[in-house]
Amino acid sequence: MPSTKTIKVVYFCSDADKDKKYLEDLEKHLSNLKRHGVIDTWHKSMIAAGKDIEIEIDRQLNEANIILPLISPDFIASDDNWNIVAKLAMERHRSRKARVISVLLRPVEDSWKFAFPNIKALPQNEKPVTSWKPYDNAFMSIAEGIREAVNDINSFPFPIKLPLQQIASGVMPAIASVFSMAGTVFSSSSKKSKRRSRKKNGSAIAFATVAAASFLLYQTSNSTETYFPKPSQTLVSTQNISPIGWIWAGRVNSASADLRDSSINPSLVPSAGALVTVDKTVKLWKNVRYSYSSNFPAYSGKLKPNQKLVILQVKRLTNPKSNSSDTQIWAQVGRCNKTCGN
Repeated sequence: MPSTKTIKVVYFCSDADKDKKYLEDLEKHLSNLKRHGVIDTWHKSMIAAGKDIEIEIDRQLNEANIILPLISPDFIASDDNWNIVAKLAMERHRSRKARVISVLLRPVEDSWKFAFPNIKALPQNEKPVTSWKPYDNAFMSIAEGIREAVNDINSFPFPIKLPLQQIASGVMPAIASVFSMAGTVFSSSSKKSKRRSRKKNGSAIAFATVAAASFLLYQTSNSTETYFPKPSQTLVSTQNISPIGWIWAGRVNSASADLRDSSINPSLVPSAGALVTVDKTVKLWKNVRYSYSSNFPAYSGKLKPNQKLVILQVKRLTNPKSNSSDTQIWAQVGRCNKTCGN
């Protein structure tokens, strides 16, 4: 899996023994991502003896790229989780410094959405873990959702450390100053022989370029805030939306999140819960395999242009016999109901 940096995933779970057990099971399903350095995880049980719990939780929240509240009746009943953790997590989510993904462990009425409004929940279809048989299927769905979020974050290989106008305000005066100094050197050098002047002028310009670039790098690398671009996809709840099949959404290479030969709008690699529109007539399939495979999945119909669909799952497939960096993007879809686009 292509990754440009290790994504920090922070869980927040109730102190109930059954919820802690589900946290351990989820950790097992994410172990391969941790083993390969794709993610690094943290939860409250990892706080070392002697450390201030509140300070450590605040620090971890502020360092997290993905925040996972593990929702259960016990989580809802905890004032600390409800009033402190949820508030700080949503502040970072709204400022696009981190992404909050709710995980439903046990059935609970929808009041949890007051703390995490407009947040897509896992597992698939917002079906709690305890409603799956076996539970491993639920944890696999959660792991896939987290992997998609990691890919989404890492699809921007050079995160913007600060808004560009802030960088420019510090960098541009420095560049102007450096090039002014270079101009002085150029002027004094011109009084000497052309050959000697050409040598000094070249040195001055090289010095100015290196100095300006170094200053820009310093300004960028010393910022501690990572800015996540605002998602351009509308996310909706997939609850009560039944799958109608799979569509071929387009192709993408490892350096971009933009789809080529796209059949959907917006033409970006979609996330589960994304609301999209069919751009052209597309075939609907019962399952998905790489299109060069001789065992292509059964064809089940067509979708006409301008139909609104909800993305339920996304799969990335590559040709094992090719050295191409292209990846095919397939999406399991459901029909948008009357309210999902509102």
